[in-house]
Amino acid sequence: MPTSKKSEKEKNSLAVSLQIISLLSILTIFLLMYLYKQIRVVQKSRQELHILNEELNSFNNKLSDANSTKEEYVGLFMNLCSAYIDKLDKYRETVKRKIMAKQIDDLYKMTNSTRAIEVELDHFFLHFDTAFLSLYPTFVEDINKLLTPEGKIKVKKGELPNTELRIFALIRLGIKDSSRITAFLRYSPQTIYNYRTRVKNKSAIDRDIFENQVMEIGNLS
Repeated sequence: MPTSKKSEKEKNSLAVSLQIISLLSILTIFLLMYLYKQIRVVQKSRQELHILNEELNSFNNKLSDANSTKEEYVGLFMNLCSAYIDKLDKYRETVKRKIMAKQIDDLYKMTNSTRAIEVELDHFFLHFDTAFLSLYPTFVEDINKLLTPEGKIKVKKGELPNTELRIFALIRLGIKDSSRITAFLRYSPQTIYNYRTRVKNKSAIDRDIFENQVMEIGNLS
């Protein structure tokens, strides 16, 4: 074979080889770019999964704490109910003894005084306030966020000391019916209505949705 033809063939073969190598290099670059993007996608998915797992763990912890708190205060109010039943039984025994001893004047004094009821109500409201603020520790602050600056309710931290706040605490617990609130707080229906209206008139938002916003206080997000 002449040298020129052999050289030409080698050149052609080399050109083909270079083209193949170039094509393979381009394919390799595209493959590497694709793999890099897939790795980034996997890394991002892992990060998102990690964040979701952390949020899920946090949510589960909140639910666990909420359940523990509810169990604690269910137990508290069961104990209160039991204590009141015991007091009623002792009161019944005292009345029975005085009737049998014909101590009518003493019996009249016992039943005519409201002092014992007032003491028990103060005791009950103290337990209610403590339990409610343990469930919703920022309740007063959250209520004030819904009110105008001049309408904010000023209380000491950890207290729920007035009727207005107790009314909206009951509303937060789902007790919206005025007759039930009246029975709980021992005020007249008109007084309860006046308190509710007075607070809503100080609302910084639409007063028609004020109570619905109160019911959202403390919800897990």
